Amino acid sequence: MIILNNLSKIYSKKIILDNINFEFKNYGIVGLLGKNGAGKTTLLKIISNLRKPTTGEVFVKNSFSMMPDVLEIYDYSILEMASLYQTFYKDFNYDLFISIINNGKIVKEKLFSTLSKGQQTYVCLALTISRDVDIYLLDEPFSGLDVITRKEIINNIINNINTLEKLVLISSHDLNHLERLAENLVILKDGKLKLYTYDDISKYDTIKEFYKSII
Repeated sequence: MIILNNLSKIYSKKIILDNINFEFKNYGIVGLLGKNGAGKTTLLKIISNLRKPTTGEVFVKNSFSMMPDVLEIYDYSILEMASLYQTFYKDFNYDLFISIINNGKIVKEKLFSTLSKGQQTYVCLALTISRDVDIYLLDEPFSGLDVITRKEIINNIINNINTLEKLVLISSHDLNHLERLAENLVILKDGKLKLYTYDDISKYDTIKEFYKSII
């Protein structure tokens, strides 16, 4: 589904991604983990063609939806954003988006810029998962959220995406919430990617303990 061939990214002579050869080929929810600055966001943006690699290639064989950057939609109302998505993406489900927004008790007429950080993240996630695609790329969907909003986001991911047929790649520092969601983990360390399956993770009591043993 996603193939990385000899993929590298270098910033100011620092190697962020180091000649990666990797394939995301399974369905389900995959957690993308790594230390701050490891290159998780860079990798997701390269996969979604929002950033170019220094060398190498990315092949995305299926349709995908990338969680938008807050700054890209800052000056629009919620309804305006829904209309824009409906115009640009034929796979966008307007009714599903409105339903998710209503469940989050967010006023649709409000400007995005007037929402709290948690509400902004919630709206970005709603835009992303309201598209009917094969791959969802979620960059830090739990960052800075209160407990209630995090639970609502998790429920939306579980209830609105058929993970038997779709890939959800979630970059997150929140190991506790990934434990409920992720079936497999991919860890970015020293510029390289490595896949860890349920069999690897299940040897530990928690994902946090497993992660500490790797990092």
